[in-house]
Amino acid sequence: MKIVYLSNACSEEMYARFVSGKKIPSPAAQKYHSLQIMGLRQAGCEVTALCLPPVSRGTYKGLFFRPEIQGQWDRCASVINVPVLRNLWMFLYVFFFTLRRTGGGKAEAVICDVLNVTVSFAALLAGFFTRTQVVGIVTDVPTKRAFSEGRSLKKLLSKLSFWLLGHFDKYIFLTQAMNELINPKGRPYLISEGHVDSRLGELTDVLSEKYPKKVCLYAGSLRRIYGIPYLVEGFLQAGVKDAELHIYGEGEYEEELRELCKGHPTLRFFGLLPNEQVVEAERKASLLINPRPTGEEYTKFSFPSKNMEYMASGTPLLTTCLPGMPREYEQYVYLLREETSEAMARELRKLLGKTPEELFYFGQKAKAFVLAEKNNIKQAQRICGLLADS
Repeated sequence: MKIVYLSNACSEEMYARFVSGKKIPSPAAQKYHSLQIMGLRQAGCEVTALCLPPVSRGTYKGLFFRPEIQGQWDRCASVINVPVLRNLWMFLYVFFFTLRRTGGGKAEAVICDVLNVTVSFAALLAGFFTRTQVVGIVTDVPTKRAFSEGRSLKKLLSKLSFWLLGHFDKYIFLTQAMNELINPKGRPYLISEGHVDSRLGELTDVLSEKYPKKVCLYAGSLRRIYGIPYLVEGFLQAGVKDAELHIYGEGEYEEELRELCKGHPTLRFFGLLPNEQVVEAERKASLLINPRPTGEEYTKFSFPSKNMEYMASGTPLLTTCLPGMPREYEQYVYLLREETSEAMARELRKLLGKTPEELFYFGQKAKAFVLAEKNNIKQAQRICGLLADS
């Protein structure tokens, strides 16, 4: 099957150029689309991958970005780094690129990230002219809050994005709630919470290579709404001997966290590091934690990619009971059923009271599950089935 794949993911070398900017492109999106392209090719698809580099005034200082083709991408778009002109140029670039590669039945499907309004609109228009199915990958949806808060331009883009969501031929959703919200016409879709790199099966985890102390670890955005304050408070309340809490990332809670670390040597903040370094730390930890609260509307439409990464590390995961998490995961994770610092403290005392061997083998069971059932090749095979379904 021939596929045109459009996304903001780029090579690791190119991504590193943007990390030094004021605004860092989403590492989760980078990893998601890179692995998806790789998986589709390993599943036997002929993929033409177009990189639309995440260039903006916050990530790149120059007025014109001249890319180099690197990694698994067949083409990389140049970018005029001026507001409005950038979007107009990108629309035209994607439209004619897609038109040339789908006209006359050259490709059977176009896959794109619906979060990029400009790219989605261009892909849908090109697909309309060439009668090619356009499949939207939906990793997030505009919520009611997005329509009522923020600047007028942001609200307008949220509404336009939501309108475009209803015009794809087929969908790839993270959760069932997404389908119920934006696919009232019942068009073909599949639920794919995400995927892990199939190559992780080549790595052997060894208990003796864990940190000598009982290390709990959180990696991700340090926004208060993600439950970081009650995670920190709960860990300090737990008072487990020989235990440390390691935190990686950046966000609004960062300064307060730095101050807390000064008075609590068991709290350690590492800031924002390359993903490969964070993954290595996850493999050496005793317990990984996602304290994300479940009461917010957006949690129905999300399955944190970090949970998939945590499980693939071979280290056990403690997570809240997220509504977007399928029940099949529950036997492979530890569940935090109350989202308070007191409940967090109780659960940490309980889990860190287990032997290192108990924690290690529970984590290995979770790793075996995601590698067997949620690897990028198997998920790509499911996508191929969706594309072939008329």
